[in-house]
Amino acid sequence: MIETPAEDIEPLPPPPRSRRWLGKSQLALAALVFAGVLLSAILAPWLAPFDPLAISLSDTFQPPSATHWLGTDPLGRDLLSRVMHGARVSLLISAIVVSLAGVLGTLLGVLAGYVGGVIDAVVMRLVDMQLAFPAVILALVLSGAIGVNMSNLVIVLTLANWARFARITRGEVLSLKSRDFVLLARLAGASPGWIMLRHIVPNIAGTLVVLATLDAGSVIILEATLSFLGLGVQPPTPSWGSMIAEGRGHLSTAWWVCVAPGGVLILTVLAANLLGDELRDRINPILPQTW
Repeated sequence: MIETPAEDIEPLPPPPRSRRWLGKSQLALAALVFAGVLLSAILAPWLAPFDPLAISLSDTFQPPSATHWLGTDPLGRDLLSRVMHGARVSLLISAIVVSLAGVLGTLLGVLAGYVGGVIDAVVMRLVDMQLAFPAVILALVLSGAIGVNMSNLVIVLTLANWARFARITRGEVLSLKSRDFVLLARLAGASPGWIMLRHIVPNIAGTLVVLATLDAGSVIILEATLSFLGLGVQPPTPSWGSMIAEGRGHLSTAWWVCVAPGGVLILTVLAANLLGDELRDRINPILPQTW
């Protein structure tokens, strides 16, 4: 087989200017949407026009108007206020779960990849067992087993998401532990703990940040799914999933009850995924760019 010299290979032409402009516009729009949702969640107690828990039976099923921008629900509660407070719940739970799952998965992945042996076998079998079940099914089983409240919801979502961090971290560690700087650290007498903490973890930090960003959208969807099924955030606390569940029986007469939280949920997850893709491209410039 005749190989073509590297210098004779013509580089791929850059993407058209229109495509680059479209990609940058999408990224800017995603950043604007996510920033808007984040700010509305943080400032919800001051920006929300109504109390999200205030019931007004005289205002039930009000369509979007100048008074209620997103309309009202079956109990007359303002949907805009509830969507804003629901963002606080979803983003807070997502941040806590991604942090806990990232720490747990990274710790087990680093130990499995660097130490190997029995620890590696045990951790990877646990990872295989966890990944064998769809995240929603696993979360449903765990929720039914340990009960339903906010603390248990965080535990359930953490146990359903740590395996991805462990698997990817282990793969990164396996490629790093044979590198020269790790071997030199061993020759210098550094302990395994010191090598993992000071030489391994800093070199996989970029990968972990990208994975955490991409995982945030999955956690938001999983939390909304559990809340939709009644196993997540419990009423009267606003949650996008429970709000969608409340309006599913009124789609033909009051479509805005479902569309308002559902639309915000879709836009938030889409924006988070687009930002995660861009962050991945920036940290790993070798990968093909999407624009």
